[in-house]
Amino acid sequence: MGKAKTRGFTIIEVILFLAVSAVLLGVVIATIGGRQQRAQFTDSMRDLQSYLETQLSDTQNGVNPTGNGGDAATLMLGRALAFTPSSSTINVHTVSGNRLSATAEAACISPSSYLSCAFPAVEVSSTYNILWGATFTDGWFKGLSTHTRTLAFLRNPRATTIIPVAYAYNATQGAIDRINTAANYNDTAATTQRADDVDAYYCFRSANGQMTAALTLVGAQVGLVFSPTSVDGYNCT
Repeated sequence: MGKAKTRGFTIIEVILFLAVSAVLLGVVIATIGGRQQRAQFTDSMRDLQSYLETQLSDTQNGVNPTGNGGDAATLMLGRALAFTPSSSTINVHTVSGNRLSATAEAACISPSSYLSCAFPAVEVSSTYNILWGATFTDGWFKGLSTHTRTLAFLRNPRATTIIPVAYAYNATQGAIDRINTAANYNDTAATTQRADDVDAYYCFRSANGQMTAALTLVGAQVGLVFSPTSVDGYNCT
């Protein structure tokens, strides 16, 4: 009985097999990598949203990270956050002011003067780093061509209500300068939108540049929109 002939693989067949395997492996790696990057970007944006909500909550509850809460002359007014384009770092400022005497409070008779009467100023600054290399691109007042790169949650020194603020960006003034200038806390100033009138959004991009999101500030509500489009009124391209 003769032996059965065995046929081996030719070099061409081996090369084709390796090529197909490499393509399939590349597809798998790209798919897994894409999902991981989406998960990381989602995580970074939700963490940032949570951080902003914490700043709002701390302002509502009068939490002062400087440890000066016992100072009878000082009132913790809230937090201001300044964003820088193409950066993952957010500058966070704790804003304080003077407690109003009965005479000073009587003089602050209009909402437009409540904050300026307290002479608000930055007491201490820190930073928050956005996770996974996501960066801020720019901010806008919704429906307008005006940039905004600083937002704040501030307490009315005469009450417990919160005054949300979105500052119009001014290239000749830095964020801290604007926050330190009492005149810029005037409710009627053209450089700010506040209270229920605030409708602003801040755009972010993933580390690989392929995903976008917008953090929104509507009144005192912080929202999050992934893949924002111009159809929805967001200029995050």
